[in-house]
Amino acid sequence: MLMMVNVDDTSCEIVPFIIEELMEKGAGSVHVVPAITKKGRPEHIYFIDAPEDLLEDLASFLACELGTIGVRIIEHKHLSFSYTMVKARVRMADQTEPMAPPVRVKQVRGSNREILHVKADFDDLKPTLEALTEKGENLSLKSLKSLIELAALSGADAALGNLVVYIEGEDQK
Repeated sequence: MLMMVNVDDTSCEIVPFIIEELMEKGAGSVHVVPAITKKGRPEHIYFIDAPEDLLEDLASFLACELGTIGVRIIEHKHLSFSYTMVKARVRMADQTEPMAPPVRVKQVRGSNREILHVKADFDDLKPTLEALTEKGENLSLKSLKSLIELAALSGADAALGNLVVYIEGEDQK
């Protein structure tokens, strides 16, 4: 179910707290959109994806914290894609051992298990880039991300200069 609530009298500082609490209370996802309402008033529109059995509790929390006098419940259909998580490793072309920490990559899968999209985990890219830089490799974060995503998308090793990216393991979701 999708809950929607709009409020025009709360401070921006409370938004991260509300998002974290809703997620801890079982919301599947929370999105907050800034908007302008009547008389030029700033407001926030909250979209909360949550299981039906949690709607009352989450709505009560929103009333308590935001002072809202109502929550819209929108019945919706959600088409989910399966995905796999793989690890990308970087090694020198003439070596077999990786030279940096692994980077997790999400592979979004279609109905025939084909890869529709890949995305390297940003939090993993930075330590990998730092390790490569310490070893004298001059590579931009953007180039590293592209190289890793190419390997994850193609299912084959991807190379740039002396560096080779290869994929290990798969964890289906």
